Amino acid sequence: MEDPVPDVRKSKTFVAIVRDRLGTALVTALVGLILLFPNTLIDRVKFALTKTTLREDRYVKIADELSAYLSAAEFVQQELANYRTTKDDLDFMLNGQGGYNPTVVALVSHQYSDRAIIARYWNKDTAKEFEALMQTVTAVDGLVHSLNGDFEKVKIASEKHAEQSAPQVDKARAENVASQMQPLNNKLKAQVLQLLAKP
Repeated sequence: MEDPVPDVRKSKTFVAIVRDRLGTALVTALVGLILLFPNTLIDRVKFALTKTTLREDRYVKIADELSAYLSAAEFVQQELANYRTTKDDLDFMLNGQGGYNPTVVALVSHQYSDRAIIARYWNKDTAKEFEALMQTVTAVDGLVHSLNGDFEKVKIASEKHAEQSAPQVDKARAENVASQMQPLNNKLKAQVLQLLAKP
């Protein structure tokens, strides 16, 4: 015969029933939300993956361009300081492989896309650092371009007097520009290292 009084220990309490059913309800709600908004969730995952890929790819390109430019700018400064400014020296320094002109063209021609990518995929502080860095690049480039007239005179004189000693840029002028470039190159190097250290 059955006991007419139920055993309280065998029956579930109200809290236990809610706890069991709450887990099921939460899982059902989560699945429902995912099914209700699948495109939004998938789009966010795609954007996060694309952002990471673009950021990494562009970081490598920016790092390469900045490194090449910094090396070329330092080389120009050293050549001017050591008064190596014959036509052949200038051709190699400015237009040779890894020369100043190709590296500055590569860096400056991508500066606006670099700005846009940095502003979108990094933070505002990094974008400001890139702006300051590009201002330093402009200052260094201005110094190099201030010698364009001197470079042209050396080229013309070399063509006219090929059999004589090789003409050079005025020594005082070359040393003056080199001394002005030195602190700018140091500043540029610090800015490049700081920017490239960003995650």
